[in-house]
Amino acid sequence: MGWRMIKRHIFLILIIVSSGNLCAQPLSSHNRKAIALYEQAQQQMEAMQFDKASQLLHQTIRLDTSFVEAFILLGEAYLEQDNDSTGIVYLKKAMMMKPAFRPRTWYEIASAALRIGDYEEAYHAAVQFLDQEKTSGKLRQSAELILKKCVFAREALQHPVPFQPVRMDENINTEYNEYWPSLSADEQVLVFTRQLPVNPAKPLSPTNRQEDFFISRRNDSAWTKAYNMGAPINTGANEGAQTISIDGRKMYFTACGWAGGYGNCDIWFSMMVNDKWIPPVNVGKPVNSSYKERQPSISPDGKTLYFVSDRPGGYGGFDIWMCSLDANGKWGEVKNLGPQVNTPFHEQ
Repeated sequence: MGWRMIKRHIFLILIIVSSGNLCAQPLSSHNRKAIALYEQAQQQMEAMQFDKASQLLHQTIRLDTSFVEAFILLGEAYLEQDNDSTGIVYLKKAMMMKPAFRPRTWYEIASAALRIGDYEEAYHAAVQFLDQEKTSGKLRQSAELILKKCVFAREALQHPVPFQPVRMDENINTEYNEYWPSLSADEQVLVFTRQLPVNPAKPLSPTNRQEDFFISRRNDSAWTKAYNMGAPINTGANEGAQTISIDGRKMYFTACGWAGGYGNCDIWFSMMVNDKWIPPVNVGKPVNSSYKERQPSISPDGKTLYFVSDRPGGYGGFDIWMCSLDANGKWGEVKNLGPQVNTPFHEQ
């Protein structure tokens, strides 16, 4: 499962908890029909039916144009559908009505604006959030980090460097999301992750997606049409965040929810034998643990593995760790890269 999707599920839990807290207090609306529709929308949000929730909430705010909670939930429904721009519009409408109603909403606006590169909006919203008296802890630290990112982005935009990206053709890119490319040292093999709909009839649903590996090879100056790596590496679950060896014949990757794992997400290994990928094996301990390990990166000599984990002993949420092969070819002690690299936030 991709990090973006993992954050989506975490955020959804926060939405449900937050909505429950809002309902524990008197709602800002006294319109019974609007309240009934709002409650139906909450149920759809919990069922991750965000499009249906959006439709109900549009009806809600037509009945009561000052229903703050409905505007907030509608904004969050759009964020869940990866429509950050529209989500920001409705969240801002709520906060313009009552700026101190729910401080966390300013943080959500700042995060969404940062994702779409609206650094002025992100900076303003983060300042609004930090100005609230009740902000503290990790969320406050995250808002302060947003401010720093916005300042950096402003300076980078004012002093651009030469950068001319060229979009790869339809042999690689499709209407789906392609990301996390890995290139062999000789630049002849490209492996990447593609996010596919489980049910082709609902290609846009955020709950109808799974990740598979695709591979392409360079043919003279062009890349061949990427093909699904298939079994035994790809399954009906999520595989992603791969790293390949310099010869393109060995691969470490992240798989979540696989049988035989140590935690929710583990690092797995496969290699080509007789030009076929063998069934993946779990890298095992001490690399994997009962916590989440993902996003591996193998060194050019194949002897050191860098990866991300939220195991105890780190400096924040997810830290970068490393592990090297010993003289017997076994993974030795796992080491945290330390405070020069890791922070109280997520490194990945």
